[in-house]
Amino acid sequence: MHIVCFDMEGTLTPEIWEQVALDSGISELNKTTRDIPSYSDLMDYRLQIMKQHNLKLADIVDATKKLDLLDGALDFLNQVRQEFQVVILSDTFHEIAYPLMEKLGYPLLLCHTLDVDADDNILGYKLRDSQAKKTSNLRFSIYGLQMLSSGRLL
Repeated sequence: MHIVCFDMEGTLTPEIWEQVALDSGISELNKTTRDIPSYSDLMDYRLQIMKQHNLKLADIVDATKKLDLLDGALDFLNQVRQEFQVVILSDTFHEIAYPLMEKLGYPLLLCHTLDVDADDNILGYKLRDSQAKKTSNLRFSIYGLQMLSSGRLL
């Protein structure tokens, strides 16, 4: 069996943090890894900005709920699903991605997790893996699965 892996943001969906920046009016949240190359440093920066402005997990989820899929994304995924299992490998977080997973028809999502307190404050995060594609390919191959990504077998 072959598994087809896709990134989520910018491939199938718009960027979540751009919507958060728009909704909150906090332009600093528009920064991406183009601006801060280390994903950990970028997330630390985002969490600092969120704390300064008292943004909660619910604010991020509300922004995510406003997003529509990119044109043709669902039709494309449904066509791929006819012959392959679909996996989303993303640098997003389970706690904020679920509204988009519903719109995408609930593919398997492999991403990071957030540490959230009882008051809905995001305290930190746990990165799933620093080399997600490579690690996923190795783990899928243990079960006899082959991973396709960007149109090529990995």
